[in-house]
Amino acid sequence: MQRIFSILLLASALLFANLSTSYARSVKPVSSSSKPDFLGSVEYFKYGIGIRGGMLFVPEFFLNGLFFSESSGVINGGLQAEFILRSAGNFEYAFGIGWHNLTFGGGNDKNGNPIPHIFLNKGDSPVEREIVDNTLSYIAIDARFIKHFPFHRHVSFFLGGGIGLGITLGQITRTDTIPTGASYDAWRQDPVNNPAPAVRCPVGCKLNTTMPEDKNIDEGGRREGRVPPVLPILDLFVGFSFPIHERFDVRVMGGVGAPKLFWWSVAMHAYF
Repeated sequence: MQRIFSILLLASALLFANLSTSYARSVKPVSSSSKPDFLGSVEYFKYGIGIRGGMLFVPEFFLNGLFFSESSGVINGGLQAEFILRSAGNFEYAFGIGWHNLTFGGGNDKNGNPIPHIFLNKGDSPVEREIVDNTLSYIAIDARFIKHFPFHRHVSFFLGGGIGLGITLGQITRTDTIPTGASYDAWRQDPVNNPAPAVRCPVGCKLNTTMPEDKNIDEGGRREGRVPPVLPILDLFVGFSFPIHERFDVRVMGGVGAPKLFWWSVAMHAYF
């Protein structure tokens, strides 16, 4: 019995020694002179600050496909500051605050006159057209959750999502119009040969009787549109990160969400 116990004790000691040697060989020694992987630098630089700017798009074809018969799209920009917290692995949290513009695009017609933003709800008669003036923007406060998939020392694919709140600024005003027969698209493409689709009502004109009387701003049928004080922010996005240096990266990304329907942006971050 004593001999069997001695054999088992010796076998256990040899097995433990073998496992310890294998583990020691698998652990990569860390030295102050070793160069960290830029995409795996969470052991070295866990925090980052940066700035992100980009463009948002709400195209006319989308609005006309779902909500309106005639509409103007939105093409505008925004700017945001970010603080990044990296966890173990290639996951990170980004907290941001910024400002984004939601005013209409459009520019001028061929005669150099500003193009009015005319909206007509689906199913409404052309006499219900309204000229909409928009000075909206919002302050965004959001959090993003990002997962990186590095495939090169200087390139990483990532995807993520975000939630937040937007505090609205500005207003929307809606003005009754006198229709003149042309379609909005035809007039924009060739205003010389197509009469204006609608002009503002003169003083005292109130053609659109669907608007409540207490929303009048002036005697020309100009009314204030309803704007919520707070907007929900939802984002889904994909992009590429380019770590130029272990303390600095540049990112290009794009996504969908609300209130920015389609958007793309470029960001830069410094890590410490």
